[in-house]
Amino acid sequence: MKNEFDDNSGAGADGMRNAVRSELVRSELVRSEMVRTVVRLAGRARALRITGAVAALVVLFFASVMGVAAVDAVVRFPGVLRGIMLAVIAGFMFVDMRKVVLPAFRFKPQPVDIALRIERMRPELQGKLASAVEFELSGAARGSALAARAIRDAEDRSSGASLGKVIRWKPMGTRFAAALLCVGSAIGFAIVEPDTASIAARRVLMPWSDAVWPARTALAGMIVDGSVAARGRPLALRARMTEGEAERERVRAEYRVTRDSVVGDWIEVGLARQPSGEFERFVDADGERIEVRFMTSDATTEIATVRLVAPPAIASAQARIEPPAYAARAVQLRVEDLGDCSGSRGILRDPILAGSQIVFDLRMTRALAFDPAHSPLKQVSSSGAEPGATTMPVAIVVDEADGAHWTVSCSAVEATRLALTLIDSDGIAGENEIILAFDTIADRPPSATIVEPVQDESVVVDARIAMRADARDDIGLAKAGIEIATRIGKDSVESMVFEEPAQVMASANGEEGVATEASVERMLDIAKLKLSAGDSIVLRAYAQDAFDGGSVQPAHERVRSAPRILRIVG
Repeated sequence: MKNEFDDNSGAGADGMRNAVRSELVRSELVRSEMVRTVVRLAGRARALRITGAVAALVVLFFASVMGVAAVDAVVRFPGVLRGIMLAVIAGFMFVDMRKVVLPAFRFKPQPVDIALRIERMRPELQGKLASAVEFELSGAARGSALAARAIRDAEDRSSGASLGKVIRWKPMGTRFAAALLCVGSAIGFAIVEPDTASIAARRVLMPWSDAVWPARTALAGMIVDGSVAARGRPLALRARMTEGEAERERVRAEYRVTRDSVVGDWIEVGLARQPSGEFERFVDADGERIEVRFMTSDATTEIATVRLVAPPAIASAQARIEPPAYAARAVQLRVEDLGDCSGSRGILRDPILAGSQIVFDLRMTRALAFDPAHSPLKQVSSSGAEPGATTMPVAIVVDEADGAHWTVSCSAVEATRLALTLIDSDGIAGENEIILAFDTIADRPPSATIVEPVQDESVVVDARIAMRADARDDIGLAKAGIEIATRIGKDSVESMVFEEPAQVMASANGEEGVATEASVERMLDIAKLKLSAGDSIVLRAYAQDAFDGGSVQPAHERVRSAPRILRIVG
């Protein structure tokens, strides 16, 4: 740094001596105006040196603070980095104080030094001015004619010369003007933008404070605070920028998960911009709750907390198949364990008799509300009914004392697939639809066959003919036997004479049951029928089951076999 006066040879002079000389000047004991001028120039040089040093310190402080604030307004430095910058500014100011300001205050140029500097600038005064100043300040001129003559000679030579040119005003003026500019700019900006100026000052000079710049972007999180999501499923973190350039801005999210009442660390992830303009990222959400906040370079949303609940599911299930009443003695009550109904476990292995009542006993993992107005059940039958169409009445009953206990019951009319969607009160659906499906087997009509006679025959009026008939049914026979009818002459009208019934009840372990097969063997004595030649006897095996389809299907008619004709000959 250039000084207003560079020669510092008198900096170590005796202080008392300087004080005495200053007193002489103030008491007007110095009679030479030339010497008085030199003494004043010495004081002015010191004042300029101090003023320039202080102005440079002011420029350094304000320029550094304003520069850091301007860059921080664009970049948004974190608090730690701003603290480092403040330390650097303080370091530079300390160095400037030590190297410039303190030396300026210590700088005390002597009038003789000023005179020597003037001599270097004005050759005509060389060897004259410094001696005259020394004689005058020491008082030698009052006791020595030679000293007085030297002073007068110096005055004559300096007459009309501008001695003040020895002082350089421009360096100090430049620094002072720069200091005024910095201080004026800071004051003007504080008047025009007081809030911004306050933020800038606090962020630079108090980096630990909570001062923040006004955000250039605005962000809205798409997650509602206090909402509920499915535990164990990926959770979509979504946000939308409401201000700023979405194409250039990097949107991030921070989240932490609480597991077993232990709060995890914050995890930062970047969000990908979607064609819709939103930003999205899926994260694992396995815990009791998850806290999320979204961030841009200068904006942060409030923390949104999402409660995580396990999706509703089936803990255990059983199917109870009760046959129709008419088949109760033929078909046993059936209970089948369906486990948790995952995959194909809800599909019954074996078909069930059409008309049976089937009850699915379901135990949920937790209580679920049931709204009859919005049934969670979709039904598809083998008849090709559209999904969701009701092909048969299906009842869902929720235990009032235990909301986790549901029963789904229906009558098995045809092969049916029931799709049950479990949704809790928070709108959380189960992982997959619960499939309850079964196939049905219809109760087929019985069959009846004449075994003997093997074919139509011609017999005499007193013949004895062996008869045998067999009957079968898939569930159980109600009636079976042989029908015997006659035809008189060539008349094709048959008249029933009688029936030979078969035993259709079976017994096992002392209990009566229903037989699925029955046979009857009889001997027909034609003479007892009192027929004559030309008449005919018609034999038919018959069978009838106990099927009762109710209003869905009519009862099976009696089944008869093909007739056996016995023609009477003379």
